[in-house]
Amino acid sequence: MNKHRTKTDSTILDYQSRVATLSKRCGLEANDENYFKKLVEQLLIEKEQISTSTWRKKKAALVWYLEKNNIQDLAASLLAITSEGTLKKPHRTSACKKKHLTKKEEDTIRQELESLHDAGDFWGLQLLPITELILTTGLRPIEMKAAKLYINQQELNSEIQDHLEHYSGNYPTLKIRNAKNTNGRSFGEFRYVDLSELSQRNILAIRLALLHVNKARTTENDSVSFEDYYEVLRKAFSRLVNRLFSDKHKKISLYTYRHQCIANLKSAKTSLSHIAAIVGHGNDLTASEHYGKGRFGRGGAGLVKANPIDVGKVKLLFDKKVNKNLQPTQN
Repeated sequence: MNKHRTKTDSTILDYQSRVATLSKRCGLEANDENYFKKLVEQLLIEKEQISTSTWRKKKAALVWYLEKNNIQDLAASLLAITSEGTLKKPHRTSACKKKHLTKKEEDTIRQELESLHDAGDFWGLQLLPITELILTTGLRPIEMKAAKLYINQQELNSEIQDHLEHYSGNYPTLKIRNAKNTNGRSFGEFRYVDLSELSQRNILAIRLALLHVNKARTTENDSVSFEDYYEVLRKAFSRLVNRLFSDKHKKISLYTYRHQCIANLKSAKTSLSHIAAIVGHGNDLTASEHYGKGRFGRGGAGLVKANPIDVGKVKLLFDKKVNKNLQPTQN
């Protein structure tokens, strides 16, 4: 069988990552005589603990890998196993949240926010630029409070005398404090995102979003902490989404826009190390396993770029993991 040859590059990368994770959990080397059998057994062990959707994805990845290695009988046996026994309703809250936006969903929300913005709606005025900020730059919503826009090198140099040691990209640039750095899941305290390819409209949206966040008001005259502001902002967005998509099982959140940004970068063939540098991951493996897939992306011109200095700080684990756990195809 040669079914794997019809898969897209992004699908194959996803399959490789899933099989590599199974292999690691087995604790066996690929040259072990029971290696392939143990992979199937490991997947069956996990079956009762994962959703039907996740089971199907892992099963498809392992069937592909078995066929790639000419283990046809085992592949056929696995293919015949149904999803019966999987979790019907995922217990994790994150499993109920969407990890990508369809073009229709993105446009529907944007049009509604534009209407609310034009009508002077308090939350419409803020959510329109804030959703654009997250979709464009991929920052975590919680990271908005410490983000700062620098239009040119002089602005950055006026605050950071040794700025060339931290940033070597073009301008404008967005400086972001990495939210996950304290628990070792990022590569440093700050990251910089190159905005030079963005349109003036995008830059204006970013500027407006940061102004709203810095004011942190829940009403026109009520100043609050960023944490309280974000909680009310999140709920306002949730009400809007529920009104527009009341029939959706998986809910669109502000964090969905971060997922979609990563999917857009993948679709544009941005390397995983550069994606990690843009969104604040400590290694190039996280986005490949836990974030939006390239097939859901709408990559093209006008995307943000990584700071080369940040790229150099990202741990390169993806190829190492794949090469360690996936040995050459058997003849």
